[in-house]
Amino acid sequence: MCLSSLQKEAVLRWVNLPMAIGFMLLYTKLSNVLSKEALFDTVLLPFIAFFGAIG
Repeated sequence: MCLSSLQKEAVLRWVNLPMAIGFMLLYTKLSNVLSKEALFDTVLLPFIAFFGAIG
């Protein structure tokens, strides 16, 4: 399925930006609660799990 440029713009506007803002807010809250090492592990774990599952 090929997306037109208008559809790609809609995806970037309505999916990517809100998720980036949500991640920033979550990261800010976690940084106030966790130590630096625990925060690093918490943020890195989903990436390791994702790429481990597909790799």
